Amino acid sequence: MLIIFVVSFSFATYRNWSNKDETNKVNEVEFSVLKSNEKYSVIVPNYFVETNKLNAEASIQYMDQEKSIYFMVIDELKRNTIFNYDEYFEQMTKRFQLYLTEIDIIETKDIVINNLPSKYSLLKGKMNGRMLYYKTYLVNGNDTFYQLTSWTSIPNNGYFNRDIDKVAFSFKEITKPNNMQ
Repeated sequence: MLIIFVVSFSFATYRNWSNKDETNKVNEVEFSVLKSNEKYSVIVPNYFVETNKLNAEASIQYMDQEKSIYFMVIDELKRNTIFNYDEYFEQMTKRFQLYLTEIDIIETKDIVINNLPSKYSLLKGKMNGRMLYYKTYLVNGNDTFYQLTSWTSIPNNGYFNRDIDKVAFSFKEITKPNNMQ
């Protein structure tokens, strides 16, 4: 059973100067910390609403339909897959071919998220004639692969570009002391 704890994270207010805001006001977005089964934590914007309609395998799923932004995490124990880290990322990327057409992988790179080796991919593709933009992150945890995936249908969506990177880079694997594992 997935247990999610939402903890107020009042000092995690994120300020961003928006080029589109002609009044030059600071746009503030508040974030909350989520913990999933004591395996990991991640912050999400307070405008997100929890859902269970994005993917049955996801341990957390959040969205804001008005802003057209969606986010989920799928975690898979390494012992339950035949793939190593690089192969897993390749298979994760190939899965988009099952439901997208006209796929364009815009960027792929190796990154580090909170001292964990990770991979990032930005891609776009069509589903039912509608263009979608995806940001995927694969975090190589101690005994688990974590897939952080977000998407939008709005090109150059400021929320997508600004807030999802903050969410992804907040990811932390929670390790238990050896006597508790």
